[in-house]
Amino acid sequence: MYDKQYPLDSRNLGGAILEKLLEYQNEAEIVLVDSEKFAADSLFCEWAYIVDLDNNTLEVYRGFNESGLTSKDRFYHLHKVHQQFYPIKILKTFSLNQLPDAEKFISACYQELEKNKRTSKNKDIEQER
Repeated sequence: MYDKQYPLDSRNLGGAILEKLLEYQNEAEIVLVDSEKFAADSLFCEWAYIVDLDNNTLEVYRGFNESGLTSKDRFYHLHKVHQQFYPIKILKTFSLNQLPDAEKFISACYQELEKNKRTSKNKDIEQER
């Protein structure tokens, strides 16, 4: 019932938000919820996607982030010192002009995940020495 009454506020909307916004383009006002703070909870925010129209990119973010962020990371400002998990971290950026098909998109993200795992594992080994 909630989704029907507030269709732009549904957590199940996901990537369909752009299509849904087009349905409301002639409305006097479109109200969306700013859920940026959810990005700080990477234990539950498993994935996030940002369409950055200023840079003409699609950014893919990954949750379950136990490694630190730098001040250059988009969600750095959301980190609280005593949290076990850091905010979501960028995984991959795609140009909006050259978006891959679904299979290549998933493959590119998976390759980046594997690369990050290897890098993280190597850092852990170096710290043990």
